[in-house]
Amino acid sequence: MKTLYLDIFSGISGDMFIGALIDLGLDAKRLEQELEKLGLEGYHLHVTRGRKASIEGVKFDVHLAHEHDHEHEHTGKGTDLGGHSPHHHDHEHEHQGPHGGQMVKTSKGEVELSVFEANVPPRFRLYFRDLKGKKVPPAAPAAVRLETVRPDGAHQSFKFKPQDDFLEATRELPEPHEFTAILKLKSGNQTETHQIDFV
Repeated sequence: MKTLYLDIFSGISGDMFIGALIDLGLDAKRLEQELEKLGLEGYHLHVTRGRKASIEGVKFDVHLAHEHDHEHEHTGKGTDLGGHSPHHHDHEHEHQGPHGGQMVKTSKGEVELSVFEANVPPRFRLYFRDLKGKKVPPAAPAAVRLETVRPDGAHQSFKFKPQDDFLEATRELPEPHEFTAILKLKSGNQTETHQIDFV
């Protein structure tokens, strides 16, 4: 057993404390899984590395869904988990979902395309909702493909594996996060294609 001593000469906030624990090795993905047991909705965790005044560390935030909706209404933009502002070619992505990703309208409902950064480098995560907005089990991984196209023309394809209530990419998303994401959803003999620009 190890003992951790904190020399907090000027105090510490909850987000600073959790950020420090993650920086020391606390598994942010496990933290998220444990919090999901509370059965709360309408929030997502935002974990990124940052540097300010020559001090580097982990920044931890809890974002509420209504904060993203409010921001979207006033700015016309949303911010994904990577802190980037997605722009849309076809305006089919009207709002952000509870995990901070963009909601993509499909023929069967909506798919939330988010970038989970608690484990660096980040990975894509997909959450699914039906036509009434109710959370549904994820699509079969074989029916989902995602491709990124970078400004220099470089392409990268992503496959997915099932998790508890979402699909997670089997490979990491490298920096920088400037690309066009092309999401393909196959149902029977038909394939829907949706596109989002991350800049």
